[in-house]
Amino acid sequence: MFEEFLGALRSLRELFCVLRPTIGTKAKLHYQNYQLPITTIMLQIFLSAIFVVIGIGTLGAALFGRLRRRRLVLLALTLVLWAAAAVLFWTRPSLEPATSPPPEPTAMPAATPTPIPPVGRQGQLVFASQRGGNFDIWLMNLADPTQVRQLTDDPANDVEPRWSPDGSRILFSSTRGQVSNINDLWVMDADGGNARRLLDWPESYEWGAAWSPDGRWIAFTSTRDFDYEIYLMPADGSAEPINLTQNDKLDSYPDWAPDGRRIVFVSDRSGNWDLWTMDAMACLAARQEGQAEDARCQATRLTDNPDDDIYPRWSPDGSRIVFESRREANRDIYLMDADGGNVTRLTDAFDRDSTPIWVDGGRGVVFAREAHFDIDLFLIPATGGDVMQLTFSKGEDRFGDWKP
Repeated sequence: MFEEFLGALRSLRELFCVLRPTIGTKAKLHYQNYQLPITTIMLQIFLSAIFVVIGIGTLGAALFGRLRRRRLVLLALTLVLWAAAAVLFWTRPSLEPATSPPPEPTAMPAATPTPIPPVGRQGQLVFASQRGGNFDIWLMNLADPTQVRQLTDDPANDVEPRWSPDGSRILFSSTRGQVSNINDLWVMDADGGNARRLLDWPESYEWGAAWSPDGRWIAFTSTRDFDYEIYLMPADGSAEPINLTQNDKLDSYPDWAPDGRRIVFVSDRSGNWDLWTMDAMACLAARQEGQAEDARCQATRLTDNPDDDIYPRWSPDGSRIVFESRREANRDIYLMDADGGNVTRLTDAFDRDSTPIWVDGGRGVVFAREAHFDIDLFLIPATGGDVMQLTFSKGEDRFGDWKP
């Protein structure tokens, strides 16, 4: 009996280890094809063990006690305790196989997923590439990133291409025609033909240009006034550019809001590079009136971070801004609401990510990533997720722009 009892205790220990999360419940548990009323088995074995132990104590007292009558009473009590322990032990539920296996869970019919086109895999991407030795403008079909075509082939560097709103022309910055590698603004047809200089300021650099949504204006950065300023000019070059920012700080890389009035830009007027916004058209009116100091040209600060935030792009619906930042001890791509709130990190890699642009109507973001001594273009959903590499060239691919 004692050997069986000890075996039962070992079984109880194993069950306790396996079924510990369910101790104290009254549910039946299917385990290795056995139905075990766990609470009943454990209680009966525990009580029988208690009775046996107490019986051993009373037996010792009966054998070594001095009073004969008390020894007889203790001996009788020992027999009663052991009898009770035997009844509890032998009447415990048996470990018999379950008469029926546990019911299998009913499989729910799988829902048929609605086909969703790959994010960003449509439209055309124009970008600057160094794959030919110097920077030229190239065109990519995003439905098949292997389909690329060279649009410019000039010994100079052609960078920062931007589609016109109607998709018929491409604005870019180029050093062509300059002996001192000074960038001017150029424009060409969408197929790369009919390139012409849009602005010729030989003593200054012009870059970071962007068309207004209606195609009538071009905002750009220039060093004409011996620092970085943001200028506005008619897209056809029919009038002299007007300096909007007019301060002794560095302002650059403007981009238009879809409303065609506001621009977002980079400025160090706070001590480091942050993102700011202003009503460009209201400021243009003030400057045309000869107002050097005017509330209509006041800029609103969007970011306030000790690390640099640069290269902003407004989303097509105007609700968000994507930008490059050096916060978090790395250079990554971030998103924020148009008012500067809800800043979220879109990329988080050891590699350095830069120059983001919106694609697919705001569903995706294409950016440049520096990895393995090269810089290539990558695509990521605007909601985050897996990154897809688009280019695999030697050198640098960056400064993209998208059209449907």
